[in-house]
Amino acid sequence: MDNARSWWVTLLQGIIAVLLGLYILLGGASAAGNIALVAAVYMLAVGLLALIRGSNDRIGRYRGIVAVIVGAIVLLLYAVDILDTYWDFTIFAVGAILVSLLGLYSEFFDRGKREFSWAKVLVNALLLLWGIMIFFARYQDFNLQTITGIILIVMGIVAAVWGYLTRDKTEAVQEVAPANIQSKADDTKKDATDKES
Repeated sequence: MDNARSWWVTLLQGIIAVLLGLYILLGGASAAGNIALVAAVYMLAVGLLALIRGSNDRIGRYRGIVAVIVGAIVLLLYAVDILDTYWDFTIFAVGAILVSLLGLYSEFFDRGKREFSWAKVLVNALLLLWGIMIFFARYQDFNLQTITGIILIVMGIVAAVWGYLTRDKTEAVQEVAPANIQSKADDTKKDATDKES
């Protein structure tokens, strides 16, 4: 599936990120205890949506697979509660850093024929920042809940706007193409009629 035709996947990814970010920011103490769950849901959604979108580049497929695996592991660890949340966050942080680096590599070095996208770069840079901030949260005194919420909302807005703009571009191409084909067909018929006369 072409990325331009799967604009709705990018839009959905943005909406999911915004909703999760709002939950983290506005959910109070209950949301603070569920940051690992939100991180797992986000990572799983990103991976599944990347695989649904279907990537033309090998790195993009690996990125989707890694995101699904990381999201599933963190979700499982959160659900069964066999390890301390430290491990949930560690696995997510490592996964977020890996997924973001794969995304940045894909955008800069393995794009193929697709256009360069600052939106993808920004979303992957924010995911990288989120992963790094989780590591620093252990040693620095700052509010991981607020930072997580803000990063998710910004990533979501960027992805949703990017998906919407991609939709407009795709629909414009789809609207113009049939008109051009019909126009060419009419011109060809007219030329053939003129030659016969």
